[in-house]
Amino acid sequence: MDRMHDVPPAGNDTVTAAWQDVISAVRSQPRSQDRVRTYPALTVWQPWVWAILHGKDVENRPWAPARPPGTVVLHAGARQDTEAVPVLEDIVGGPLPRSAFTTGLLALVDITEIHHASDCRPHGYCSPWAASSGYHWTLNAPRALPTPIPARGRQRLWHLTIDQHASVQTQLDTVRPLSPPHGPGA
Repeated sequence: MDRMHDVPPAGNDTVTAAWQDVISAVRSQPRSQDRVRTYPALTVWQPWVWAILHGKDVENRPWAPARPPGTVVLHAGARQDTEAVPVLEDIVGGPLPRSAFTTGLLALVDITEIHHASDCRPHGYCSPWAASSGYHWTLNAPRALPTPIPARGRQRLWHLTIDQHASVQTQLDTVRPLSPPHGPGA
């Protein structure tokens, strides 16, 4: 081999066969238009997924995608926001149920608008759940999956694997939107 460029010498049948295998593998990959489009997902710490399923209508993030992603799968991460528990317990008037601490793929929600907090200030905040800074992701039609799907989350928006997508799809027939959103003190 040419050490300078790691190019196999001409006529080497073993290397040529190996390259043929690589070329065949690349050609057998689905083209972009043939790939399965899976749901985007958003990892949210518990008990906030539980709160979204029970009326929280804004997700606060320090970043925003270029455009609202539409329907996303909510993934409840293994990490919990322990400071949120007493706040939510005050709102609901008692201890949170065990379901507020479930992890995995738990729900779908429609993200219909994303705007910066500064866009709310002239008129007050868009929701009682809206933070004073960052981006407000407007959430509509939360739908709990009947059975949580185990999954490992990621930061920012990420796409489900084909198997996860299929698991969500099989549960969609039984999923209905929950009651209309309400906020703290509503």
